[in-house]
Amino acid sequence: MANARTQFDALASSLQQHGEATQGQLAGRSCLSFEGEPFLVLYHEGVAFRLAGSAQTRALGLSGAENVGAVVSSAQAPRTASMSVAVRASGKRPARER
Repeated sequence: MANARTQFDALASSLQQHGEATQGQLAGRSCLSFEGEPFLVLYHEGVAFRLAGSAQTRALGLSGAENVGAVVSSAQAPRTASMSVAVRASGKRPARER
């Protein structure tokens, strides 16, 4: 299986081709944003998605998913409005950042 960086780059390329996302940096990590709001960040050996509501619940039910707090947030999106769900490229739980 491809590593997280390779998968992130492929997703970024596809979304950028369709004009749906821009790639940038968030707290020193590669991220994808939509309309200036980050929604996906490269996180350890996987990715973290910013999710809210029932999407959070469904995502946490996936194999290897873990609540990692507010890894993906911005000044425009308060940390209390959403949380980040991380998944490793291998499907195993990512190691929490210390």
